[in-house]
Amino acid sequence: MILTAGPPEATSFTDETSLPHACMTVAINAQVIREFLRDWYYTLLQLAPQHHGELKSKVIVDVYFGLPEYERRKILTTLKAARIHITDPRLYAYAVDERLADIVQDHDVIGFPERREREQRQILRRARSELITQDMWRHAPSYQLRIKHLVYEYRAGLCIWSDHPCREVMVDDGCDPFPARRMTAFDVSRFERPGKQSMNMFATYVCKSETVFCDALDYMDTLLDESAESQWLMIGDVLKALVQAHAFDAGHPDEVAWVGTEREEVAEWIDPHRRFPIPLGRLSEPDSAGSFLLQAADFAAAIAREYWDRHSLPTLVDTFDYVTYNGRRICESQAVGIQADINKRGKATIQQRG
Repeated sequence: MILTAGPPEATSFTDETSLPHACMTVAINAQVIREFLRDWYYTLLQLAPQHHGELKSKVIVDVYFGLPEYERRKILTTLKAARIHITDPRLYAYAVDERLADIVQDHDVIGFPERREREQRQILRRARSELITQDMWRHAPSYQLRIKHLVYEYRAGLCIWSDHPCREVMVDDGCDPFPARRMTAFDVSRFERPGKQSMNMFATYVCKSETVFCDALDYMDTLLDESAESQWLMIGDVLKALVQAHAFDAGHPDEVAWVGTEREEVAEWIDPHRRFPIPLGRLSEPDSAGSFLLQAADFAAAIAREYWDRHSLPTLVDTFDYVTYNGRRICESQAVGIQADINKRGKATIQQRG
């Protein structure tokens, strides 16, 4: 099979995997920037054994981790440019369980539904999953971008707090040049499937959205650190980053459609009067079997997953230059704290259930 790059307009290519043995869906996406595909991909292809059909990531993982340390380090000099995005429901689940423990018999949030009748059991499991999903939504990149843009508007005087005395005067005069901004209510039911919990479904949706929103969030963070005089012009940079075209591995049309809808709504939120008429780039789903850039993303995702599974989250973060975890970019020291939190609270949950 002859591989091509993929959609010519796409600036990045993303494929997904998940962390094994996590009890929940810990989604891991690798995003390969078109202009940053370097020697690592071609080196691993040359080292892979002869094969027919699509080269599987498991083969590449075995090849990579079977190399001597110095050869892996050489490959990492370019592999580390792949961006890794992680959505992990576990910390949200631990936090929700801690809140519920005070109202549940014996503080056993996990075991409590198991002692109920079947119908009650399903209702309780669903309610817990919805609480976790709601918490995850508040850290989703599209939500964060709205909130940070709202902070910018209030700082710049483009909005006035609802209890500000000026608002009452203007509204009484029939003029409200600073309308209140309201977010659309979050609908958890969209992520519910028979036999699956909404938090596990939503984790894959949010993780995929990181590809589209991470650059825009980075620009927004920079904007908020700038002086008020230059902030307005920088909104254009936020929008340009937001509307770029991206490619995702085929097979998840609902997830890509949701990401596209979120992007449209956030673009409307940031620029309701169309002062920056920038068209939205396409979010496409080519088959990874025909795109070497998507194949590279598949390899990078598998290698990132193995670094975490074989070692730890800090090792993964130390390996790659750009890693996001639950909606924010993290460094190695932050990863150490997250891993310690997961280990501590996960151990406490196991002891409680035991």
